[in-house]
Amino acid sequence: MKFDVLKDVVIDGTSYKAGTQIEIHHDKTTRLEMLGYIQEAVAKTTRSVGLDSDEKPRTRRTRKAD
Repeated sequence: MKFDVLKDVVIDGTSYKAGTQIEIHHDKTTRLEMLGYIQEAVAKTTRSVGLDSDEKPRTRRTRKAD
């Protein structure tokens, strides 16, 4: 299971810095979550519209009427 490290922590003799994402299978993960050292990683999604398409975005540029 993947976790995000919130605070510097040592798990099984390996130190992890805050801000890294690790995958661990440990019996004490719930305790580390409760203490605030790690949290379960969420899947990051892209919010860009049309990122995968090759088509250029359509824009409307008009002049203001005087």
